[in-house]
Amino acid sequence: MRKLSTIIALAAAFSTNAFAVTYDTSNSQQVDASLDVVAPALQTVSWAKVPTVNAGLHTAGSKVGAMSISGLSGSDGWAIYNGNAQYANGYVTYTFNNANGHSFRARVHDGKYPGVRYKQSDSGITTPVTLIPASYTSVDLDLDAEALLQAGTYSTTFSVTTYNN
Repeated sequence: MRKLSTIIALAAAFSTNAFAVTYDTSNSQQVDASLDVVAPALQTVSWAKVPTVNAGLHTAGSKVGAMSISGLSGSDGWAIYNGNAQYANGYVTYTFNNANGHSFRARVHDGKYPGVRYKQSDSGITTPVTLIPASYTSVDLDLDAEALLQAGTYSTTFSVTTYNN
């Protein structure tokens, strides 16, 4: 029995020392660690083009598509802008280009949407901008002037954000 207790005591002593770790704290390093957490986008924006547009002459005011937004709660409205926007005659137009070098200009018409405003630029936005009240969650973009459209895909890229007065 005495041998058994000696073996158990020796096993316990060796098991404690077998996992002992010696730290060299004189050579330790510090590492800065950071994590960027961003708020999820609360708004969802979509573009719906007009299904079929035939090549040829189109009158001013012809619809080319509609932009919609959801998730405006707490905002007074939303703003549309891009790098090819132009402010003239008191309103903002946006250029759609195709690969053949042809283009047309379209806008959100304030006559259809009372309360829509246009600015040459605004706080934090350096291009002309269309301001749309939150009461409108979808707006049409219409040809600004008569346009002779040739076959092809016309496109532009919009930036959309919310605003508060």
